[in-house]
Amino acid sequence: MELVTSILFPSRARRSLLVALFRDGAADISVSELARRAGLTPRAVAIEVARLDAAGLVRVEAIGPAHLVRPRLEHPAVGPLRALLGANPFPPSDEEEAEVRRSLATYGAPFAGDAAAAPLPLTETLLRGLSLARADATVLLVLPAVLALRAGDVDFRELKEGARRLKLKAELGFLLDLTADVAGLPALRERASDLADGRRRLQRHLPTSLGAREKELAESRSPAAAGRWNFRVNMTEEAFRAALREGAALSRGDLVGFLRAVDGELKEIVEVTAIGGTAIALQFSSHHATARLALVPMGGPGLPEALERARRRYPGIAEPHLAAPARAPGEWRARVLALPSLDLPRLRIFVPERHDLALMGLASGLTRDLQAAEDIHRAHPLRLGVLLARYFEVEDGGVPSPRDFRLAFLALLERLFGLDVADRTAATLGGRTEKGS
Repeated sequence: MELVTSILFPSRARRSLLVALFRDGAADISVSELARRAGLTPRAVAIEVARLDAAGLVRVEAIGPAHLVRPRLEHPAVGPLRALLGANPFPPSDEEEAEVRRSLATYGAPFAGDAAAAPLPLTETLLRGLSLARADATVLLVLPAVLALRAGDVDFRELKEGARRLKLKAELGFLLDLTADVAGLPALRERASDLADGRRRLQRHLPTSLGAREKELAESRSPAAAGRWNFRVNMTEEAFRAALREGAALSRGDLVGFLRAVDGELKEIVEVTAIGGTAIALQFSSHHATARLALVPMGGPGLPEALERARRRYPGIAEPHLAAPARAPGEWRARVLALPSLDLPRLRIFVPERHDLALMGLASGLTRDLQAAEDIHRAHPLRLGVLLARYFEVEDGGVPSPRDFRLAFLALLERLFGLDVADRTAATLGGRTEKGS
């Protein structure tokens, strides 16, 4: 196949770019980051991107100083092109991804929204979920919860045959091994034994699109099961355990309904600031979901009692988290913004300014939290200079692990603006450390 592609695409630059975009699944990626992955100069990539754009194979969008490239998967040439490059010729569309998510929710995944009226078969749901997990950390995070809940219903022979056919053997072995650890089901590890391939030594990352800094974070955070299958993930074993403990995820509609119930229970005006996934779902991305309502009390009596009474009407809502964020820019409270869209008479809801909110999520620096910051960026683009100023506010307030926090910040910049921006910022941060030492 390599001989065929070298004949059809004699330009090394174009061939490398096509592989990155249509085989490896790169999307919303800057020209500079494409250049790094393809081993080319930014100028060479910019020329080829312009040609692909003219042919209708990609779209290019300017976000601040960066130009983000996204493949047009709906183009009729994409299927044959991906088949030629050795990828799945029919990548899932948005609707197909939504169908898998609805089926996962039906089988117990903590995803927001309605479960599927007619879900996909369990085996197909797990296999398609594993395929999605190569690109989506939230799917990877919930798969052990589904497998643990439905282990008694799984046809493991059919599941393994499907994994071999779709080249997902290692991913399935990792899932079985990880679920055995986090759910206390050792029999699942035994079922994974015949999926191991002793010839496989190459280390891979999940999701496959992790940047350089995120890969560095993954080295110290990957669960033991990931290492046994030569994977690295920027999610801890405890994060997977937490996904098992959590109930159904809360959509914006769930949150609004519950907050209206809380408002009805209050006697006087109470002010709160929504943080974390709660704030993202309410203000920045209606598609974002969160496992737990997170509020910072800002003033007014009776909030805990009103929350408890409202929960009696909404038994699916876990006990809300009422506390300030563990790490946040020092002046974030002075910059909160009112959320007038709910128009509640007694419960006054605020959200952090978007750059503050993005920095709050870096306390852990896990892939899911970096993806949450990307949700904010897609809705309202973040500005590099403001992010850097807010980073210094957090760092000056003290963090338990300055190295990990810095790596997480640079990983975020790499996701949003590309590797060259992250590298230049790393040099700036290094100079500041030397001056302050």
